[in-house]
Amino acid sequence: MISGLDIRGTVYIGADNVTIENCKITSNSFSVVQIKAGVSGAVVQDCTIDGVGTNNEGSSGITGAGTFLRNNIYNVENGLNIGQGKGTVIEGNYIHDLKASGSPHYDGIQIDGGQTDTIVRHNTVINDHTQTAALMIDNYFGPVTNILVTDNLLVGGGYTIYSDGQFNGGKMTGITITNNHVGGGYWGDLNANSTSPTYTGNVRDGLALVETLNGAGTPEAVPPQVTPPVTDPGTPPSSNGATEGADRLTGDAKDNVIDGKGGNDTINGGAGNDTIIGGLGYDILTGGAGKDTFVFRSAAEIGDRPGARDVITDFTQGEDKIDLSAMDANTKLAGHQAFTFIEANNGSFTKTAGEIAWRTDAANNRTIVQGDLDGDGKHDFELELTGTIALKASDFIGVGTASQPSQPGNGGTVTPPTTTPPLEDATKTLSGTAKADRITGTSANEFLDGKAGDDTLNGGGGNDVIYGGMGRDVMTGGAGADTFLFKSVAEMGTTARTRDVITDFKPGQDKIDLSAIDANTRVSGDQAFTFLSGDNQSFSHKAGELAWRIEAGQNRTIIQGDVNGDGIHDFEIELTGQIHLGQGDFIL
Repeated sequence: MISGLDIRGTVYIGADNVTIENCKITSNSFSVVQIKAGVSGAVVQDCTIDGVGTNNEGSSGITGAGTFLRNNIYNVENGLNIGQGKGTVIEGNYIHDLKASGSPHYDGIQIDGGQTDTIVRHNTVINDHTQTAALMIDNYFGPVTNILVTDNLLVGGGYTIYSDGQFNGGKMTGITITNNHVGGGYWGDLNANSTSPTYTGNVRDGLALVETLNGAGTPEAVPPQVTPPVTDPGTPPSSNGATEGADRLTGDAKDNVIDGKGGNDTINGGAGNDTIIGGLGYDILTGGAGKDTFVFRSAAEIGDRPGARDVITDFTQGEDKIDLSAMDANTKLAGHQAFTFIEANNGSFTKTAGEIAWRTDAANNRTIVQGDLDGDGKHDFELELTGTIALKASDFIGVGTASQPSQPGNGGTVTPPTTTPPLEDATKTLSGTAKADRITGTSANEFLDGKAGDDTLNGGGGNDVIYGGMGRDVMTGGAGADTFLFKSVAEMGTTARTRDVITDFKPGQDKIDLSAIDANTRVSGDQAFTFLSGDNQSFSHKAGELAWRIEAGQNRTIIQGDVNGDGIHDFEIELTGQIHLGQGDFIL
């Protein structure tokens, strides 16, 4: 495994079962990551892949076959150029800002023949050129069999999707394109040439969704992001002309919300009480006059080393705040935890997940803030402040001390609510892979983690915590009091074909844990859901509502949630059986 590196140059994978994760890879070569033909088990996940934009036509972010999860890919002609082989999984990637020299033909994802059993799911692909496609499937180099394209946001190109069987590589069969958000193609949504793909349930709202994302924050397909918090709900968010590239953004005398999106940005709030969100990339942040809040939503946004970590140039104690409330401080527990502040300058981590440490560096006139999310005693992110500052817990939002814990999104001192028992209470963890797994527990208390893929999970006996992760998962608790854990909207699906299923939910005994999900993405912090107690009760256009209905004819119960207040569900869960739910059946 290769993890956490800043790599300059092409990465070549020539051996089986190699994993590259959490790396920043920059190269102006033909491929930023090149996987040798015939290699199996290659995994590239949670990486930032930058092709610089000056490489020649035909360049790709990743070339080859394997499993590609939650990568941020840009500045190339083709985001993913899938090599010949079986079982490639493309999930959760963000492909955007395609750019190359020469006479490029831009494709976000390119499948050019010789592939079978390929899954393309939960990706955001934006081709802002008027050619070629967000997704290209053709038989140029061989036959294509069983390609599933589902639940993606696909935007732009000449045609947004090409299914092109005009070449001599062989037949194209089993192409299923379903339940995607599409649009913005110069000529149209789909060009099916000499093929007959199954094309169902796709919605032509992709361009509108991208425009919404450009005004509200980074798309969800980047390893999961929370919609930018707005400190004052009455102050409209502003992108101030931000792009996914390197921007220079300056506010005015008003209370601005400035979101840099992706790229290495330089942001200055100007006067006013501003909310500044650097987003992904290496960002230089200046609040200016006023009481400013610097918002960070994930470790990936902050960076973890000099040259990658974000910098705040003018942090003023007693006025400014560093908002970490959108981040789960302890990735080893269910739910959403706040950080614990180590008060001593240059204090050491104690191998307890969720600690924030800091140190002043007088020689370089700076202060470094570090956080440990998994309890390994090593920092997972770090932030630089200009000047030597004796920091306190009160300088943060979502951070407390050991004696005075802080609830996420609240600067006050409260006792944290009781949520799901720590995962360490389970005797062992049973983990899946990025593919479709079958995991069955024993009579002990266990934590089942399906990871990605369409998994089938059964807890067996014991009081289990069952976490499906990405994909359409079928979950059975078995005997005991079980907790079904969900960490993001993207994990649950929105339709009958994509939503997760719980087969044996027992009201009054089992729990559905939604506490890790921010129920209202339109305000800062982490909000709990509001349970609508009536069967088949309608949303009231208030963000954070949780509704349910019994479908007697299908012997099932459907749970739906609205996180943005548009009155339309953003996720749903299916329970087998006709179950009259109560608020006590949930951890909200």
